[in-house]
Amino acid sequence: MMWIALAIFSFFCLFVVYFYRPNGRMRKTKLCTNHYAHRGLYDHGSGIPENSMMAFRRAKHQGYGCELDVQCTKDGKLVVFHDDDLKRLTGVEGLVSDFRYSELEGLSLLGTSEHIPLFKEVLDLELKELLIEIKGTQARQRVVLALLKELKSYKGLFSICSFDPLILLELKRHAPMIHRGLIMEDPWLNPKHSWLIKWVLSLGIFVPLIHPDYLSKDIHYSIWFYDLFRFLKGRTTVWTVTSIEDEHQIKHEVDGIIFEQYLPYDKVH
Repeated sequence: MMWIALAIFSFFCLFVVYFYRPNGRMRKTKLCTNHYAHRGLYDHGSGIPENSMMAFRRAKHQGYGCELDVQCTKDGKLVVFHDDDLKRLTGVEGLVSDFRYSELEGLSLLGTSEHIPLFKEVLDLELKELLIEIKGTQARQRVVLALLKELKSYKGLFSICSFDPLILLELKRHAPMIHRGLIMEDPWLNPKHSWLIKWVLSLGIFVPLIHPDYLSKDIHYSIWFYDLFRFLKGRTTVWTVTSIEDEHQIKHEVDGIIFEQYLPYDKVH
């Protein structure tokens, strides 16, 4: 009986390793091995809003790649904006997806002269490297197709990522050769998730289906399949690192660092 149990356990381990194995193509690129300014190199205290053209220009000047957020307006324009709701950054009530871009472009970010940028405006800056997060939406296909259209002629380095596994499955279906990454945080701390969704995300059930090129996790979150992915030489990033001390503690455990509120070392390793 012991040998049967050992055989079953060994088969289970091989099954897990096979299905959670990394996508080997990341070894051919330097994507996700650098520092990335979270929502651009912003500084609210100095009047440089997050996800603003000023923040992205500042990151380019300092030589950093950028992480940014994209979502669709009511008329199908891709904008760079983090929150679903406009209130925190513009003072206006309502969801981004309920407005046409012509209604958004005149809004001020945190009372500055900066506006909500179109995704194309950011691409035109030709930043060092982009980690493009697609925000959660029910219009998954619409956003993915709009993003792929914008990126069609872009020559810079980029990868597309999302918290939503279904968005990444949509991306894989339409553009399987584009590098994709799954972003993770502790699902049990999110009151919007049902118990079923919390269990699905905790078990990483979508990871084998997405076959991501890299995993990106909250610096405070620990999950077994992230550690397995890294053990199997998969590429990993962590967010959001907010001090040089935190970076020093984790820099040898990850490939890429998404940072804010400080200027990091020149290299992760």
